[in-house]
Amino acid sequence: LADGTYRLAGTISLTNGITLRSVNGARLTIVDGFVSYRCFYLRHPDARVEGVSVVNGWITTGTMPGGGGVWIDGQGTLRSCIVSGCYSSYQGGGVYCSGGGLIESCLVCSNRAGYLGGGVALSTNGVLVNATVVRNRTDSGGYGGGVAFSRGGAATNSIITLNSAGT
Repeated sequence: LADGTYRLAGTISLTNGITLRSVNGARLTIVDGFVSYRCFYLRHPDARVEGVSVVNGWITTGTMPGGGGVWIDGQGTLRSCIVSGCYSSYQGGGVYCSGGGLIESCLVCSNRAGYLGGGVALSTNGVLVNATVVRNRTDSGGYGGGVAFSRGGAATNSIITLNSAGT
């Protein structure tokens, strides 16, 4: 992707082995869900989003919605990205990673979830590596302001700080 801000009219779904990569990094390439859409849905082991800012992603529909900014469903990789200002009414305000997906070298900040994982929700072997998760929150009664783990999710060599749950 070339430098610029891309305002979405719907979710970008990567269901094949496709890499979507910015030319000059996340600070110059912005994908904006416009507080109306989840920005990315990844569902393939070789689906990758690299070096973009994911902002204003929003999901409130569906059964237990997750991943206001990004939903990695059954593998896929989010690498060297910034995820900020996103919301999910249930889990993974910034990113919901399930079924073995990978979040690597990302900054996840200032996101919110209604119940689990204001920044990131990791489920069924989703992995967070070399990431920073900061200033995220869950709503009243929620858990895991920064990161919520279930069924085998893991975080390695990551900074998880200044998040809040249930406030």
